[in-house]
Amino acid sequence: MRKGIWNGVTCILVSVMLILSTVPLLVDSGGNNSIDISYKFCLNLDGSVLEEIEKTGDKILIVDKLIGDRHVKYWEHVVDGIYVKGDYILLHIDIESNDIVEYQRNWTDITLSFESGNDSFEPKNYFWKKMVVFLDEGDLNNFYSFYGKIEYPIICWEVRHTDGTTILYDLEGKEIGYGVPTPYEKGFSLNGYDKDVGPDCWKSWRLNADKWFKRWCNSTVSLASPTPSTISSYVRDEDVTYFFELAHGSSYNFRADKEGSTYSSSRLRSDMIN
Repeated sequence: MRKGIWNGVTCILVSVMLILSTVPLLVDSGGNNSIDISYKFCLNLDGSVLEEIEKTGDKILIVDKLIGDRHVKYWEHVVDGIYVKGDYILLHIDIESNDIVEYQRNWTDITLSFESGNDSFEPKNYFWKKMVVFLDEGDLNNFYSFYGKIEYPIICWEVRHTDGTTILYDLEGKEIGYGVPTPYEKGFSLNGYDKDVGPDCWKSWRLNADKWFKRWCNSTVSLASPTPSTISSYVRDEDVTYFFELAHGSSYNFRADKEGSTYSSSRLRSDMIN
């Protein structure tokens, strides 16, 4: 996915995604393992948003960063060490006005209890593992798939292996599903030239984009003030799926390098076609 050049200080940002992968463990709803779901809602703006967030228990702050003109916070729901798939709180605050400009909440009040399972489960060749619960099929969100018919809710292990695969295991360590693998992709980010600061005026923005691309892509390239021909070579690359650009410019072009060369929207369109 690629998008065109924007007005002002131009920014081409091709895709922002938050992908959460899982490895699960089975729950026997008829035995000692049980999950009681009280209610689930998607958005609640009644009363004080900050007070509501403060009163929400069993949350872990995952993201707490300044991104552009916003302070972004993102929480996940973790009950007794078990991540509740599909539950989250997202908050965007304008750093100048201190106004809440975006608030999303998907939360489930639940009680988890289980006694069986292999708490010391140690899979081979893995980066990380965590215990998760899928409350219903909708929590798969097109990112996960089980091999057979599953009764929800289900507690399982989510494991990211060193070969890049994400596998779901039941509480006894048996493989029961997987995370949908991503295709081979590259990410390309750049910042243009600034006559007062030099070739790397927006370095932190460029490297932030590259950081996210590294999570999604097999490889990335991040350059300061590249020539238009260099930009074209990456935009034309069929494997380059994500493209970020920040530079001085107009609605139709931006300054690429020290010599004042520009890269235009028409050239971008041509490079993407070819």
